[in-house]
Amino acid sequence: MRYLYEAVLTPNELGGFDVEFPDLDIVTLGDDVEDAANMAADLLQNWIIAALQRNQELPNPVMGRRAPKNGYVFVVVVDCEEDAPEVETMTAEEAAEVLDVSRSRIYAMVRDGILHATKVGNSVLIDTESVKKRFNEPQAVGRPKKTALV
Repeated sequence: MRYLYEAVLTPNELGGFDVEFPDLDIVTLGDDVEDAANMAADLLQNWIIAALQRNQELPNPVMGRRAPKNGYVFVVVVDCEEDAPEVETMTAEEAAEVLDVSRSRIYAMVRDGILHATKVGNSVLIDTESVKKRFNEPQAVGRPKKTALV
C-alpha cells in the first residue's frame, strides 16, 4: 500500500539538511538535499512498517504547509506492507564487541564491503547476519607468510 506524508526540509548549522515529518514527530538529516530526501524516504518506510506491525493507527497526513525560510516542503511517498521482511541489525559498538575489534575497524569493514550496513539518520546499523558470518569465519591475524624461493 502507498503512504504519503509531507516532510519539511531545513538547512542545519553543519551544512546539511534536517528533515521533519510533523504529522509523525520523527526527524532525520542528510548531507545535501538529495541525501536528506533519501534518508526521509527510508525513515518514513521503516516507521510505517513498524507502526503497522504494532497495529498502531497511522495519523492522517496534513498537506499544504508553508516552506520555512531557506527550506522546502515536499511529499514523500513510500510503498510498504506490514509483512515486509525485517532485517536484524546492531550498532557499530555491538558489532565491535562481538568481533573483538574497534568501532573504527567496523566502519572500515563496512566501507570495504566485508560487513553490510544501513544508514538511518545519523546512525549506521550493521546487518547481524554479516557479523555472524564474519565471526564464524575468523581471519588469520598478522601479515601473510612469505613463500620461500627455491
